[in-house]
Amino acid sequence: MAASESLNVNVEMDAAAFDAFDCVKSPIFVLKVDNSQRPVYAAFNAFACDVAGFAVEDVIGKTAEEIYGGRSGSLAYARHVQTIFGGRPVSYELPLPLRGQERTVRTHLEPVFDDEGDVVFLVGTSADISSEQTLRETRIDAESQMREIENFVNLAAHDLRAPMRQITMLLDQLREGFEDHKDGKIEIIKMLDNVSTNAKTLITDLLAHAQATDLEPKLSTFGLRDLCSRVMVMLDPTGAHDVQADNLRITADETALQIVLRNLIDNAFRHSGDKLKKLTISAVANGSEVIEFSVRDYGTGFQGDAGALLEEGKMRKGAGFGLLGVRRLINARGGTITARAPEAGPGALVKFSLPGKIEAVDSI
Repeated sequence: MAASESLNVNVEMDAAAFDAFDCVKSPIFVLKVDNSQRPVYAAFNAFACDVAGFAVEDVIGKTAEEIYGGRSGSLAYARHVQTIFGGRPVSYELPLPLRGQERTVRTHLEPVFDDEGDVVFLVGTSADISSEQTLRETRIDAESQMREIENFVNLAAHDLRAPMRQITMLLDQLREGFEDHKDGKIEIIKMLDNVSTNAKTLITDLLAHAQATDLEPKLSTFGLRDLCSRVMVMLDPTGAHDVQADNLRITADETALQIVLRNLIDNAFRHSGDKLKKLTISAVANGSEVIEFSVRDYGTGFQGDAGALLEEGKMRKGAGFGLLGVRRLINARGGTITARAPEAGPGALVKFSLPGKIEAVDSI
């Protein structure tokens, strides 16, 4: 509102003129410009007194500096003077001591002019936005943590590529002139080569994800069973576990799904050891644009912290970095994840959703 559009007054106002403000359940105050051009409080409604912990007689006739003191009082006073000499509405946020506690307060000041165009009053409204400020700081902290995770993944992936290339070179040297005695060593070399090849592919995909500037899913069509087979080459090269996956052709973010499955399966392997012999992976459509995946293992189940991490997203000692990244990756794409014990039998059941759709039963 420009000065010419603001309220004009040609009557003398005092605190009694603002008695009606006491009926408003929101902090309202009026500042009067005195003869020295100082903004002093002329009215402070009952709600404002209750919020601030002041009696009205402790406020009337005083400046913000005199009431609040310190840096907060000086900053508030400076805003009042700015509005008087600028002749325009002003909104600002400041920390103020209210009832012995520092609270973040958002204030809007509206200048009131006399017939000569001089500012004679400032009408102010305030709102305690401390909770909003805390939420804002929490969001900033979460974004900062996410950037740290992305940087960590980026650096780790870069650091891992070099040794994986060296492993491939060493395997090539090992194969040269190797005499096969039919004792299974050639098969072991082949398994190591497969693990190395798949690990390099995963590292490349991780780098692409870490370097991505948006959270939009990169959709492609692929076989769920084929994806699970590639994951198992890295996690279980000897085929010690019975892993069964639905034979479906789906459209989804392949890299994101591979990261999630690899971490969930690896977590099941690490915590169950030799007791985990079977694991099933299934998928069903949840609407036209979402797939719900289920990972069911028959091992020892979640050890408290890991399940809580997936459900709550709170890092706890021993819960693992990977599961925190999994939950954030899924949530960032609008999905959900839950972890619980199965209705019958041992193990754990993890369900998560990601954007995508089921195309058909895979013919491969």
